[in-house]
Amino acid sequence: MSSLLVTSCKKDEEENENPPSTTVDFGTPPSAGIVTTGTVEVITEDNVRYHVIVAVNVCTVTIVETETDVVMIDLGPAFIQNFGTQIKAYADDIGKPISVIITHAHGDHFGNIDKFESSVVYAETSVVSELAANTTFAGLYTGEVTAVESSLTIGGLVFSFDKVSNAETNENAYIYLAAEKALFAEDLIYNQAHNYIREYTPLTAPDELTNWLNGLNELKTQFGGYSHVFVGHNGTRSDISTVIDENIAYLSDAQGLIKGTKQLTAGGFASTNQQVVDELASLYPDYVISALNLSLPDAFYPGDPGADWFAPVEFGDPPPASTITTGTVEVITEDNVRYHVINAVNACTVTIVESATDVVMIDLGPAFIANFGTQIKAYADAIGKPISVIITHAHGDHFGNIDKFASLDVYAETSVVAELAANTTFTGLYTGEVTAVESSLTLGGLVFSFDKVSNAETNENAYIYLAAEKALFA
Repeated sequence: MSSLLVTSCKKDEEENENPPSTTVDFGTPPSAGIVTTGTVEVITEDNVRYHVIVAVNVCTVTIVETETDVVMIDLGPAFIQNFGTQIKAYADDIGKPISVIITHAHGDHFGNIDKFESSVVYAETSVVSELAANTTFAGLYTGEVTAVESSLTIGGLVFSFDKVSNAETNENAYIYLAAEKALFAEDLIYNQAHNYIREYTPLTAPDELTNWLNGLNELKTQFGGYSHVFVGHNGTRSDISTVIDENIAYLSDAQGLIKGTKQLTAGGFASTNQQVVDELASLYPDYVISALNLSLPDAFYPGDPGADWFAPVEFGDPPPASTITTGTVEVITEDNVRYHVINAVNACTVTIVESATDVVMIDLGPAFIANFGTQIKAYADAIGKPISVIITHAHGDHFGNIDKFASLDVYAETSVVAELAANTTFTGLYTGEVTAVESSLTLGGLVFSFDKVSNAETNENAYIYLAAEKALFA
């Protein structure tokens, strides 16, 4: 009896540890043709079926289908015409009760909530507060969002909830099915798409990208061995540790560029949002671009200042205009650059480009105006920053005062260097070396791009532009 009892108990324990597997007959999924505004991928496992709907802008809606229920994880954006109607039709076609989980308070994740008014809506507790404070959400959905503290069981599956705070946004929830080894990371992990870093505010605490990176490392530790990760942008991956590493690399690069610990490929450091965006686009050329440009000025509305990544430079007072008695001075101040435009009495112009750390003189005016060269040198010196010189072409009224700047670095477009070397007036004034610039030069964190027009006003006319600052020196 005792032996039989022990054997029986052991058998019961084994059955509890290894319950008999059951395979749900899910039948044929709805037609992918229902969703013309995106693509549908269906992944079927023993007791769960995932329908991954990727909108044309790669926003992703994941439908978790159990034997008895359907759970929508996020609902995509409202601005894609018919997308909300189509995902609702697709979910309805499965033919089971529908519940909704919203992971965070971004419109591209709750935008179609109005199509699901009759469904029960859930969110992680802190996300519920975020949604309640979001006027767009409140305008779309008047029902109650049920707060989930730790877990929720729907259709026999246990959806566990957790979050990372102050990362991609204030509160980013993630959900996981431990038994099924499925992670719904949403906007904490992107799949070969530029991360949305618009809300990064490095000038104030907390450092959101540091929090995000820490969260990713925790996700990798906890979920690296899972079978699936479903993301908020661009579908799903099965190589979870790899996709997390990709996000860590991307966010580390972004943080370094913004905080000045990573140089631009062209040299120097970023000082504008445009420089960061351009560099990330160059570093990750195969990534879907959509979220990246949302950090730029005017991204959301005319006059939108863009992401708050860089503090405006404190330039202080400019030198007194009275330093120049042989011309006039106009000062134009922008966030990270100040232009001092000096017009000589004969209308020849010298432009001084002042960055946070440097001064760049673009052309130097004519020698035949008495004291003009001495005065522009005194004015530039009064700014109190290292001075470099760019000469645009080999006319004396543009290089005539080069002798006043003999100890400084002088640059010119490659073909202009040859023109200057052949100009006896120039070589009589300046015995130093002019550095040839083929395409671009970084000075004081600003990228000066060079190009030219040949056989026009003279043999070689160079022009320079600051793309990020939208400034042309023609």
